[in-house]
Amino acid sequence: KELFKPLCSVQNVVLVLSVVFLMILTVKYFRLNSSEIASWVQAVGSIAAIWGAFTVSNNQVRQQMHQKKEDDKRRAESLFAVVKSAADHVRSLREIFDEKISPQVFRISWSKVIADVMEMSLNSLKQLPAHELGNRDLVVAHTGITGGISNILELCKRFQTVDALIDAECQFLLSELKYKCVFIEKHWHEFEKASAK
Repeated sequence: KELFKPLCSVQNVVLVLSVVFLMILTVKYFRLNSSEIASWVQAVGSIAAIWGAFTVSNNQVRQQMHQKKEDDKRRAESLFAVVKSAADHVRSLREIFDEKISPQVFRISWSKVIADVMEMSLNSLKQLPAHELGNRDLVVAHTGITGGISNILELCKRFQTVDALIDAECQFLLSELKYKCVFIEKHWHEFEKASAK
């Protein structure tokens, strides 16, 4: 039904009525016999059928293009949401470092909650088809975020496995982790800016 809506417009009805009126005038003026009338009707019908098929085909192409744009938009929004979620988790981790928590509290928080969240973020980022992100800036920013989270996980695993770190080593490791978070946030802002283009 959607395909034939344009065919029932006022302009098309007037056009059809004009063609019928011209055919009636032609028949009366030239005094055509029935076989000549049939030929004219067939010719006009063929032209109308070709025009109708062309119109229907154009409408289908237009609808397919519109559907593709909608699908691309939804896909881009999904990809953006995955990267944003990972960046939000990193921001939360940086806020923990800003509170200057003790290494013992960080170890407990990491093993209970943060490690799983960061692992999920990294896995989600790795599954994104980076070549489909849209442009070079998005790919570079995505790679920076993914690499940064991978580095954070590696540093934290090392932090968890060493039992006896002196305070200076703990503080160095925590400041290194905080630096990684800032690095990821920088890439997130680049990703956000590139997505807005």
